[in-house]
Amino acid sequence: MITLEDFKNNNLKINWKVIDIGCLGSEIFKNKLILRIIASDRDEYQETGYLVKELANMEKSEYKIAFEKWELVYVKKNFPKLNKNIIQGLIELNDLWFRLDFPEDSPYIFQGVKNNISPQEYYTEENYIYLYNRHLNWIRDKSNYLNGK
Repeated sequence: MITLEDFKNNNLKINWKVIDIGCLGSEIFKNKLILRIIASDRDEYQETGYLVKELANMEKSEYKIAFEKWELVYVKKNFPKLNKNIIQGLIELNDLWFRLDFPEDSPYIFQGVKNNISPQEYYTEENYIYLYNRHLNWIRDKSNYLNGK
């Protein structure tokens, strides 16, 4: 579960839009924060979610940036360790992005989708290491971009 502490630990500013996405504002992440903030009374947490949305709408920040913060924290919390089994490693990288519905800026590359990579090229240690490092670079670049926003 992602908590506000995870955002702090990643030097990401928390605003009402970040909180709103974790309450009711996103199909992927909704209810992740609100259930930790208040009791499990459904009416109470829905009402709190609506109040948070009102506060979020008053801010001059962007939901896109707030959602990118959630994606970054999710990826960092769930990023797999380098796997000696390259097939399993590729599956783990795929699963990481499956939960996020494969956003446009994902560093993940599907074999044969928008590329001419053959299965013989894709399922190699060299490609797995390349994709793994591409993910590490994405995490670094996304962290640098979002820090201070």
